[in-house]
Amino acid sequence: GAQLWEYDVPGHDLEREIAVGHDGTIYFREMRLVLDPVFLVQDQVWSLVAVNGDTGLPVARYTVPASSVVFVNTCFGGQSTLPSNTTFLSNPIVGPDGRVFAETIVKKEIQATGCDGFNSVINPGLSLSLVEMQAGGGATTAVPFQTISSIFSDGSKPAAFPSDLIPDGQGGVLALWSLISVNSNLIREVHMTDVSTTGANDFTVPLAAGNPITM
Repeated sequence: GAQLWEYDVPGHDLEREIAVGHDGTIYFREMRLVLDPVFLVQDQVWSLVAVNGDTGLPVARYTVPASSVVFVNTCFGGQSTLPSNTTFLSNPIVGPDGRVFAETIVKKEIQATGCDGFNSVINPGLSLSLVEMQAGGGATTAVPFQTISSIFSDGSKPAAFPSDLIPDGQGGVLALWSLISVNSNLIREVHMTDVSTTGANDFTVPLAAGNPITM
């Protein structure tokens, strides 16, 4: 048959997965590069996009907040803030009732700069949230369900990565995510968090550190 419409998705996201709602609305994540007018660098802007399945026209877009690093000068005083391009958005899923869910990570890191000129992480400022978009591209909310505000006991810096989402059968969502050491690039912890209207219950999955995790 003839092509009905075309939507130009920017970037080269080889792991992008499309979700289709009960009414034919198409949902996917999108990453655009936008020039920062102050620092003149390319910022990564992640969005959850809903497209009308009949026309190919976007009907909704939720843009994930940007991440940043604050450098606090403990020697001379003052601080500066720079973009960090560490925001991330998981692929979306469609729940049984048509609601759409995705998982985000936003980093608001704080580093201290001493008189020796070296930086040390004071607060990794990691925040994981569950994005919920109503069926057909309706109202969208983002609810934080996990924050990480300290480094590992051995002094290494943590990073969090969202993964798959599964409906929990009770109106909520099971969110899989992992905590990784930036220094060694190994998985330290794997978590499954049940996020619902009553709150979030987090479970640590008993898997050996360093193993790749798939679902």
